[in-house]
Amino acid sequence: WLHTYGNVFCYRIMPFGHHVVISGADDMKRVLISQPKLYPKPQEDMKYVEILAGRGVLSAEGVSHTRQRKIVAQAFHFDAVQKLYPLFVEQADILISAWTEVCASDADEGRSTVLDMCTQMSHVTLDIIGLTAFGYAFDCVKGSHSEVREAYKDIMPMGGSSFIPMLLGKFPILNYLPVPSFKRADRAQTTLRTLVRRIVDARVSCRSPLSSQDLSQNDLLDLMLRAGANNKGARLSNEELANNVQTFLLAGHETTSTALSWAHYLLALNPETRTKLRQELSDRLGGRAPTYRELSDNAIPYLRAVI
Repeated sequence: WLHTYGNVFCYRIMPFGHHVVISGADDMKRVLISQPKLYPKPQEDMKYVEILAGRGVLSAEGVSHTRQRKIVAQAFHFDAVQKLYPLFVEQADILISAWTEVCASDADEGRSTVLDMCTQMSHVTLDIIGLTAFGYAFDCVKGSHSEVREAYKDIMPMGGSSFIPMLLGKFPILNYLPVPSFKRADRAQTTLRTLVRRIVDARVSCRSPLSSQDLSQNDLLDLMLRAGANNKGARLSNEELANNVQTFLLAGHETTSTALSWAHYLLALNPETRTKLRQELSDRLGGRAPTYRELSDNAIPYLRAVI
């Protein structure tokens, strides 16, 4: 469509109405940064976001958005993200170990190994976003079962978000119908919301001068708490903190997992590119994980180009 209609075009999805797509860098800057007040977020879409994540920085408008964005932005500065990087490496190592065990087991039984990369990438990215957003171990790669993990899968099934919240946002009356999938999605939202709020309340309580506990961690929740403490007039309420933690889950999980799945698929289709990438990783890293500085400084250029 971009090739056919250009950087700005409109399409319609029944029953969700018309949508305008903007892909030009200058146009996106004007809408998102320079003049956002002239382009309010679509109310119908924000209803859907609020069903999934509450009213966080993604769906808030006006003064509320400005205040939340100021706090959230501090949680993503270079030094803060760098401190989270070891969690990424640790979870990648766990995934590699799991694959090694599967391959060894299959080899012992004389069969080749087949891995569903969409599922694998969804599992490892959920493990990472759980730990980095609010210190919760989903342990998907390890195969651990938990009510919260199953609840999240009901909200965000493999391959993208569920269509159910979109329908409920557009037609709230559907909430009152005894449809099993609707009820399951509602229970899943309550389960995840209860967990996030419990962790948020515990972290806030431990920061009270009257508390003897120290539950602080180097995750995004703790970084937002620190940023709020340094900006007393702009601190986030417990509800806003919980909303933004769920926003991180919504925005950071399936998007990353889908990008990685497509990267693996395209590498599988292009063996020359795959060989060149492996050679660069072997020459520059020699089997070790890259440092955060190497990634941010583009010291591994072909890897960056592939991603």
